[in-house]
Amino acid sequence: MLGEMKLVHDFSHSLELASREQITAKLDDLYRKVFSAVTIQRITGRGPLEGELQRKGIDVVVTTQAGQRYHLDEKIRDTEYDDLLLEEYSDYELAKPGWLEAETELTDFVVYVKPSGVVYILPYILLRNAYLRYKEEWLRKFGRRFAPNIGYRTSNIPVPWEELKRALCEEMTKHL
Repeated sequence: MLGEMKLVHDFSHSLELASREQITAKLDDLYRKVFSAVTIQRITGRGPLEGELQRKGIDVVVTTQAGQRYHLDEKIRDTEYDDLLLEEYSDYELAKPGWLEAETELTDFVVYVKPSGVVYILPYILLRNAYLRYKEEWLRKFGRRFAPNIGYRTSNIPVPWEELKRALCEEMTKHL
């Protein structure tokens, strides 16, 4: 037929999309339980306002029954590791600060999802303070991992959960 377009399906891409949709549905259920969420707005990045929200670390906006709004930044790993990757630079060569160093983040909680189904819901301010306090030590102990992207690469510090949990507990405990 003249003008007919043939759509080529990529089975692995379809599986990836289905898997992402399943994870999203499970996360939405989790948000309803943890935050008593009545509305869950996923920020797609389409349009100037949503693009700006994503650049400020907002993937999801959850509204509770009491009207409280929480901004969530979802980090979904596709491979199981014993660590959490903390982004040092979003563009290593340009030294562009990562999501824990940027002063522009509006995130309330980082939701870190591992392939095993373990989900860490981390208060952003505690995570950021722990990161800033221990960054140099963690770089010495755990090194740096790079993630290639088109035209740039990000640098991350792989921090084991037990190490991060200890640092978060220290940040939660203060003395007058």
